This record gives sequence, C-alpha cells and structure tokens, in this order.
Amino acid sequence: MFRHVNIRINMKINFALFCALLALGVAFSRAGDEPLDPQNYQKLTEANNEFAFSLHRMLAGNKSANVFFSPFSISAALDMLLLGAKGSTAEELEVALGYKKADLKGDVIHETSGKFLGDILKSNQSDAGYVLNSANAVVVDARKELTAEFEDKVKQLYQANVQKADFAKDSSKTVKEINDWVVEKTEGKITDLVQDLDPATVAILMNAVYFKGTWKHQFNEQNTRDEIFYNHGDLSQEKQVPFMIMSANVGTARLEHVNVLELPYEGEDISMLILLPTELEGHMALDDYLNHETLSAIQKETQERQN
Repeated sequence: MFRHVNIRINMKINFALFCALLALGVAFSRAGDEPLDPQNYQKLTEANNEFAFSLHRMLAGNKSANVFFSPFSISAALDMLLLGAKGSTAEELEVALGYKKADLKGDVIHETSGKFLGDILKSNQSDAGYVLNSANAVVVDARKELTAEFEDKVKQLYQANVQKADFAKDSSKTVKEINDWVVEKTEGKITDLVQDLDPATVAILMNAVYFKGTWKHQFNEQNTRDEIFYNHGDLSQEKQVPFMIMSANVGTARLEHVNVLELPYEGEDISMLILLPTELEGHMALDDYLNHETLSAIQKETQERQN
C-alpha cells in the first residue's frame, strides 16, 4: 500500500535542485530487436546517475541561485562526442560520464545507450500516459568532413540529424536554423537558445528533451495557500510563498539527510522524486550525500513502503 500523506510543495523552490531522467533498473526490448543486456543496462544506469549527481554538485556549489538542468540531455550530447573520440580524449570522457567507474566500455556504451533511448522515448501516439521525446543533432562546419563511420553510427545509434553550416560566412542563418530546431523539438518551450556563434566554430552537438505528463494525483489549485519558506534554510530569510497542498496515497522514504516524496505520473512508468533535507540548513549535506548508491536506497525504501 502507498502511504497516505498530506503534501505541501513550495511552488517557488529556493534551494538548488536538478531535473534528471534516471533509469530505474528494468530492461525493456523492442519487437524485432535483441533485448538489452540487464548487466549493461544496470551499468548505464549507474554511470548516468553518477554523472548527474557529480554535475549537480559542480553547478550548485555554494550558489544561492536555483539550479535547473537535464543531465540526460547533457550526457546525450557528450555521448555523441565520445563516439567520435579516441585515445586520451575518449578516456577522459569515459571518466567524466561515469562509464569507467561503472565498467562500461567502448562500443557497448553506444549500443546500450542507443537501445535505451529507443525504449524509453514515447510519442503522442503511444499509450504510455506520457510524452518523452529526445532529439540529437550534429552541425559541422562546411569545410570539415566527418568520417563515414562516425556519421553512420551517430545516425543509427543516436538518431541524430547531421548537417553542414558555414559558421564563418553565414552565422546568422545557422543561428536561426539552430533556434528553429530547438523550438520544434521542445514544443516551443525553449526559444533563442543561441544568440551568436564564433566564426571559428568547427561543430555543434545538440540535444533537446521534451517531457509532458500528468500527475496521477493532481493538485487542486483552490487549495493553494501561502505558508512560510526559509530561503536557503536561513531563519532570517523567512518568506511567505505559495504552497500546493493535497492529501494522497503516495510513496515516501526517510533516510539520513533526506525525506523523499514520490509523485507518479499517469501510467505509473515515470514518477517525480522530490528530495527535502531533514535539517533546515541541510541542502549542502544533501548535495554531498547523493550518489548512485543512495538513490538506489531511496528507490528501495520507497518501493518497500508501497508494498
């Protein structure tokens, strides 16, 4: 059974947060395809989660501003870079992306990532209850040539659109084409991503992610009311902010440094995990605490409390 809890969520979160698509550990297969190796899937999950938390710690640091990013999108673009890298560059990318620690190597990285993408992406026509689209693109200077092997693989494994551009002579046209592509792939949610381009640009790797889902338990707007929020856990920065409020049967977990709330989307294949530090000033400790292992512990306790 889900735990019945009263939920209060600050609509204007004022501490560092991140948005990530995290692989949760069940292998899928598509009709006509070989099934994904469960061990490689688990390794990909571990690598992606480690990259997400490491990047979050770097971006958040001691900043007082909010942090919102998609490690899924960033790693997807860097995976394409890794596909074309060799030697020490490839080794450094494998370390940065968490693949070396997870013991995922070489072509297996790209084969596993490609199959994973094909399995989790859902279009408007699917009956999954949500829409999740991801688009990749490689824009290369007109004076440069990609190897046929790289171009074939990046199209096959990452469904990437590959095109040429004249960065030196016609950068304004390229800027418009890039921004138009981003607008299309994000359903208009992101506009004017690129303002200008350096004439010396050789290539641009792009990824756009679009997600649309409906919570299984929806908040009633009429129940929203102002309550106290302590900005950065500082009692001197007490503020009245809008809180969304409801009572529902949802998954919860309580671990060292963190309380967790799981809000499932319709279809229940995807859910949102909301992490709240146990201490008023505990967001820095939470940053240090989060990694692949602690996320696995969070998921385990949440699932146990649902049963």
